[in-house]
Amino acid sequence: YKSKKKAFTKASKKWQDDLGKKSIEKDFKKIVKYCKVVRVIAHTQ
Repeated sequence: YKSKKKAFTKASKKWQDDLGKKSIEKDFKKIVKYCKVVRVIAHTQ
C-alpha cells in the first residue's frame, strides 16, 4: 500500500478558485460565531 500524497494539493486547489474561497470564508464565519477558543497547530512543508 502506498499513499497518494494528495492532502496538500487538494487543500491548495481550494484556495485558488472563487468557489473554494467562498466555502473557506463560510467556515471562518462559523468558527467566529460558534467558537470561544481556536487552537492552531501549524507545520511547514
